[in-house]
Amino acid sequence: MSSAELADLKEQMAKIAVAWKAGDSNAMEETILHDPAKHDSDAKPLLEKMFDDRQVNKAPNIESYLQENDPCFVIVGAGHLVGAEGTVNLLEDKKC
Repeated sequence: MSSAELADLKEQMAKIAVAWKAGDSNAMEETILHDPAKHDSDAKPLLEKMFDDRQVNKAPNIESYLQENDPCFVIVGAGHLVGAEGTVNLLEDKKC
């Protein structure tokens, strides 16, 4: 990784951290899901595979945990919490 790429990565991680700490889901979505695709045309299919495709498969599993009587604790990365196809929106659509 070049020093310029490393600097870009550090800047992106700092933006994500600031947005996360502020609870700014729009800024998180932009930084995690949209900015990389703007800078690298190959990033969009990768991001769709990493986030959108996986979330569609994860949401039903999480939904089933939420419908049980036992307490549950679900951990997902910040990128899975935001966006129209994010885990939160998918579960809200199911009214969990």
